[in-house]
This record gives sequence, structure tokens and C-alpha cells, in this order.
Amino acid sequence: MSNQRPQRVIIAYGDSSTKEIEFAKLSRVAQAELLRLANSPILSRLPHLPQKYLLLEWKDGCQEVAGIEKHCSEILRYYVIQRPEETGRLAIECPGTYPEFRIIERHPRQLEKVSIIDGKNRKMYSLAQDRVAREGDKTEYHYKLNKVDEDSVKEIVSALKKVLKRNGIRADEVLAMNDTQRTEEYEKIRREIGLRAYEKEGEALGFLQMMLETIAKDNGASET
Repeated sequence: MSNQRPQRVIIAYGDSSTKEIEFAKLSRVAQAELLRLANSPILSRLPHLPQKYLLLEWKDGCQEVAGIEKHCSEILRYYVIQRPEETGRLAIECPGTYPEFRIIERHPRQLEKVSIIDGKNRKMYSLAQDRVAREGDKTEYHYKLNKVDEDSVKEIVSALKKVLKRNGIRADEVLAMNDTQRTEEYEKIRREIGLRAYEKEGEALGFLQMMLETIAKDNGASET
């Protein structure tokens, strides 16, 4: 397979006409998905891996991770709109620009904790329903954000260490793999610890890379 970056996407229609789109003009989501379908290693093909992540945790134990802009600093608010379907809206403070919003479609009223993770720097919040506002057929559930000391990342790191030990491999050995091998190993680990991507598969794997780098840095080549 060529190591060169794709230049164009060609769409072929049923009447034999075609349309070309520059690959660079596609969204990061579309680029990552097209490359995945082409069996390209995800990590090596994403424009860049996020330096900060959002960890979402539900009451049923589900965990999802999403990349966010590195200047995002705080969770501003969380509320759920019911009309009649329920959709959650999470607002993240980004100093110097507009807040970043994330839409929560999976059991929005069951979301329990949200964390902003930047390596070892973490801000964690628990969610508690605060008030309910009704207007016509629309109901809004507003949540109070409480900063907590409980560190969910430690639980993820602990689960990672157990997987590494069970598989007989060290964190630094995984990080030293080539792009294809590393992507495959990350995906296998992701499934074993039950971590899901909020939207972009590559970002979930990038989060695992950050956690593995933390383990390797803390324990060095002696990690087992």
C-alpha cells in the first residue's frame, strides 16, 4: 500500500457521471472513515492526535472518549432537552473563542461523570439533576456540575495494566510497534477494557496511546 497521502475522492453515480473532491477538504471524521475502509492504519493517517480528551461515563458503566481542542479548559454546563426524544448538550469552555458543544444522544439523562484529560492533568465532574423547566412540548433538565477527586483514569490505567500483563507485553513494547501493528493492538486493548469512541475511532485509540505513554513513563521498561 502506498505511503502517500490521498489527494482526491471520486464519487461515481449510476449514470456513469463522476464528481471529484479534494481529500484535504473533507472533515476529519470523513477522512478517518475513508482511510479505515481502505485498510490504512488509523493512527498514522489522522492529521493529528488530540492533546486533550473528554471522558464520558454513564450509570450503566459505559465509557466513551472524544478528542477536544487543547485550549478547552472547563465544563460549563450540561442540560437535556426532551421534545419528545431526549438529547443532551455539554458545553465546554474554550478561552478566547466560543464554547465547544458536544451532543449526547446515548441515554443523556443517565450520564453520570465527565472528565477533561490532558495527560496527568485531569478535571472531573459528577452530574446531578438540579432543575426542570417546561415550555409547551419541550422539557429541559438542567444539571449541577460538582468537581470530584475520584479519578476514573486511574481505573482505566489499572485495567490497561491488567490487559498488558495478561497478554505478556509491556506498554513501551506496544508503543514501539509500527503503525499497523500498534493500531491493531490498540483496537484489541480497547475492546478488552470496554472503552468506546464518542464519534471518531482514531481518537479513542489516541486516548489509549496517551494512557500507555503514562504507564511507560511511570514504570519504564520494567512494566509487566
